[in-house]
Amino acid sequence: MANTRTRILIECLGLFNEKGESATTTNEIALAADISPGNLHYHFKRKSELVDELFANFVADSQPIVGTSTVSRLTLPDFWLFVHLVLELVDCYRFLFRDIESLTERHPQTRRRLGEFVCRLESQVECFLRMLQESEDLNVDTSSLSDLAHVFVVVILMTDRLDGLARRSGDHKSLSRQGPRSVLSVLRQAVPEESKAWIDEVLSTYQAPGRRAASSDPSLALQ
Repeated sequence: MANTRTRILIECLGLFNEKGESATTTNEIALAADISPGNLHYHFKRKSELVDELFANFVADSQPIVGTSTVSRLTLPDFWLFVHLVLELVDCYRFLFRDIESLTERHPQTRRRLGEFVCRLESQVECFLRMLQESEDLNVDTSSLSDLAHVFVVVILMTDRLDGLARRSGDHKSLSRQGPRSVLSVLRQAVPEESKAWIDEVLSTYQAPGRRAASSDPSLALQ
């Protein structure tokens, strides 16, 4: 039973991410999971139950990344690794952010917890930016830290949605590099001159054709 339930959730997440939650039918989920519609109904009576469980998985996966930080000192590569992990998390559950208004209208129970995640993320980003500023790894006025954190969160969460609105072409793997490039480009404007070469090196791994994207190799953030 557990294996079937897990398979349903895996296939459901893939379909939701590809087509959107509203455009995915329970029959399509059953077909993808290689079970009958009746078997799907046995495990999940309504599609809203699938959304609830996937959202619970998202919350659980977010806790180790966007939780209460006990870090006392942060470097620029540390911050990028954090951003990289958040980008991977958001990409894994991108259906949650593709059409937030419609999703939360159909599933009101997700609104509060999704809002809590966004607030927690923004607070964490601002905290890390403040640490970078205090260690002189970031050239930003204290009064601008909150606005800069907000910009980063918007880029992290909304790039996929904006690409959809702009009808940009390309496969998902190619488009998914836009978020990291945008974050790095914004960050580059705020770091000391001696740190720009490191950011340019990381940026090049997203832009150079034929090279592996940095989003698939987080060890780059530690070099």
